[in-house]
Amino acid sequence: MQRSFYRLLASRLSLAALVIALALGGAVYLYEMERVDDAVVELAMREAHAFAALDGEALARPGAPLDERLKVFLAAREHGPDGHFVFAEAYDADRKPLGEASRGDVGAVEAAFDRNAHPFPADGRAHYDKVTLDGRLYLRVLTDLPAGAFSGFFEGIFEVAPERLARIRESVLGTVAIVVAVVAGTTLFLLPIVISLNRHLVTLSGRLLRANVEILEVLGGAIAKRDSDTSQHNYRVTLYAVRLAEALGLGGAAIRALIKGAFLHDVGKIAISDAILLKPGKLTAEEFTVMKTHVEHGIDIVSRSRWLDDAASVVGGHHEKFDGSGYPRGLSGTAIPMDARIFAVVDVFDALTSRRPYKEPMAFDTAMAIVADGRGQHFDPTVVDAFARIAGELHERFAASDDDELRAMVLAATARYF
Repeated sequence: MQRSFYRLLASRLSLAALVIALALGGAVYLYEMERVDDAVVELAMREAHAFAALDGEALARPGAPLDERLKVFLAAREHGPDGHFVFAEAYDADRKPLGEASRGDVGAVEAAFDRNAHPFPADGRAHYDKVTLDGRLYLRVLTDLPAGAFSGFFEGIFEVAPERLARIRESVLGTVAIVVAVVAGTTLFLLPIVISLNRHLVTLSGRLLRANVEILEVLGGAIAKRDSDTSQHNYRVTLYAVRLAEALGLGGAAIRALIKGAFLHDVGKIAISDAILLKPGKLTAEEFTVMKTHVEHGIDIVSRSRWLDDAASVVGGHHEKFDGSGYPRGLSGTAIPMDARIFAVVDVFDALTSRRPYKEPMAFDTAMAIVADGRGQHFDPTVVDAFARIAGELHERFAASDDDELRAMVLAATARYF
């Protein structure tokens, strides 16, 4: 069970690491691409200002034709190591075109940009947008061009050199890979620490659980000793109840509640005086009325603990009868909780086959006959039928066992569910 838990823990940590790595890697990728954009825009702006520096006088002359100068500039910078402009256009301060030039057929590249959108900068910062065509990255940059007496704007489409783009992608992917590796390495480093801490927690939880089960045993045994001078009744009914619940297909949570209720079903008898509880003869009507209050006392006791509150269905329902003639609430049929219907059968059976201060143990066949007679009246028929199929084997195994043997078997049974 622990191995499967640690496998589950490892898989969940791995999944969490993967999600974190993807999220963080994606964030780093976007951040790095933003930095790349800034670097490329800065590169394009340097190229634009280089043009302004070379042709500042021509730009300053009103109506100066710039088409040829732009062509010469584009041709001279075509083999730049980081990229080059494939299209350039200059504007004056009134945003009127002064000239334009291109290198080769850039119609498809121009079409990819919205040529009608001219976000002329008014804040001293360049404006840009970008597209990727056939694996090549293009940026359209529009920036102001202060050049001596001239003040205007430069618009260009800059193609990033494939080698530079490859280096950029390698750098970005390398950074993302480092982030993912750090997350994975951190997870691998933390996994044994988490497992070690979890083992310590499981050990402490196991000790606490065993302490709780021991308290169940001690408290139930203390009440049983008032009634019969032995804990055997609690041990046997717990074993009978667990086996019967398994035969009926109850789940783990229901069986855990049944075990608690089996140990504590008579806990309310702590409030009943010995004169009534240990009376060897038949109780009077008034005495029986007092005896029946042990159910309410028991519910009050277990309801004070969140860990024990699921035992209330057995504590409060094990004296109810299938036909509605039981107490304290007169429940009938399936209104009686299933674990209480199970316990009612095994409790009566063990009471019949056990020695008490006021009676000798009854023979197995006689006790089963009484249980069968209560089918449909006292007991749930389905539960009686299931118990009849296993009662002989269980009685033979448990009836003659002493306290130590029964206790060992109870602890083994409870260990499967707690």
